[in-house]
Amino acid sequence: MRLTTRFRAAEELAAATAGHLPARAGRAWHPAPGTELDGLAAAGLTDGTRTLLLTTDSCGTVKMAAWPAGCAPLKATAVPGRRVHPRHLAAAAARHHLPAADRAAVAAGPGTDGFTRRSELRYELCSSPLAPERRAVTDTEADGFKVCWNVDGTRITAAPSGDHAVVIRAERLRLPYAERLLRLALDGRSADDPATGVSGAAARRLAAAWPLLPTNTQAAGTTRLTSRTGLPDAPHVEIALTPGLGGADCARVDLRLRGGTDFALLALAALR
Repeated sequence: MRLTTRFRAAEELAAATAGHLPARAGRAWHPAPGTELDGLAAAGLTDGTRTLLLTTDSCGTVKMAAWPAGCAPLKATAVPGRRVHPRHLAAAAARHHLPAADRAAVAAGPGTDGFTRRSELRYELCSSPLAPERRAVTDTEADGFKVCWNVDGTRITAAPSGDHAVVIRAERLRLPYAERLLRLALDGRSADDPATGVSGAAARRLAAAWPLLPTNTQAAGTTRLTSRTGLPDAPHVEIALTPGLGGADCARVDLRLRGGTDFALLALAALR
């Protein structure tokens, strides 16, 4: 991803990105001055427990790395895409860098126990700006807690999965909202990698734009797609599409999304 003329320095870009990153447990992101990455000056953002480092080179390529507290900075990678935007950087951070920082912090030493982490996650999910008046929480000894919303005929649930992942399910989601979530979750498909073996207008539309492949479990006119990214910590997407009358936009979309906590908060906010 390349720096545009709107942001002439990494510091400006980092400052603009801070407003698009989710504030975990109310910890807002703010500049972290005096940071370095690979021996070069970097623009830093921190929420007090994790730091994101941004650098740009003479060609305008943007690189990003996460730096968990008490650890060394993780490996920097170039942000994919043709043009940079703070929303794209926030999504890239939530997809890959921040989940990796969470895992590194846990591996580095003793931290909070599982009960405390789940209590914090429950608080964070309930702090989502998504329709608070339509939110409910269920909690059972067998299944743990789920945060649920019913918004305009769509049922949305969010629940913990493992130590640092969240599973979001959306039933009867409108296709434009599904596309919004895919834009957050996945890098776009390359132009020389067309979708094949996909039937149905809505399924073809999604598979042509993102790295989704049909699964072998097709039934009763429903097409199932799943993401196929091999990147560590990347969100995983499963979609079931049932054709509706009136074209692709009227298809029923049931979506399952698994990713890190930061990504889950971005995804829930995108469903407003």
